[in-house]
Amino acid sequence: GSKLFPSRDVRRGDIIVFKKPGDDVNPGNVLVKRAVAGPGDVVLIRDKKLCLNGQPVDEPYVQHTDSDIYPDDPSIPDMARRRDQFGPFTVPPGSWFGMGDNRDNSLDSRYWGAIPRENIFGRPSILYWSYEAEPNSHVWRGPLAKIRQLADVAIHFFSRTRWNRMFRLVR
Repeated sequence: GSKLFPSRDVRRGDIIVFKKPGDDVNPGNVLVKRAVAGPGDVVLIRDKKLCLNGQPVDEPYVQHTDSDIYPDDPSIPDMARRRDQFGPFTVPPGSWFGMGDNRDNSLDSRYWGAIPRENIFGRPSILYWSYEAEPNSHVWRGPLAKIRQLADVAIHFFSRTRWNRMFRLVR
């Protein structure tokens, strides 16, 4: 399989599949984010713009769906501030800093820290199904909530499936 799916280590800019750091409650919870910084890199976000090691990063794949920019003001909740103002943070040895391309709606390394290399499984190759789920539907709220979520997916399968994204190569 190595000729069909060549193996190499993570590089900055790769989309990675990994187990969320510190998530012992949901051991099967696997996430997909972009590796924006590697070991020793200094991450800084000011007004939604990513800088690595003091240099701005060109990220044509990033989306911002909220035009508001939260300032670094202690009167603003930490979750909002971290989204738009973060760091400086030095990525520890053997770790990666992952961020979602939909930056305004991504829970990522800004909130739960660097991703240990041993948590990374690899890179996705093809997007086979994309669904516009309800916000925070990934959070475990018990078996009844999970049954309601699955029923919601069944009811809205056709209307919330993002058909234009299906069977595309991941880049």
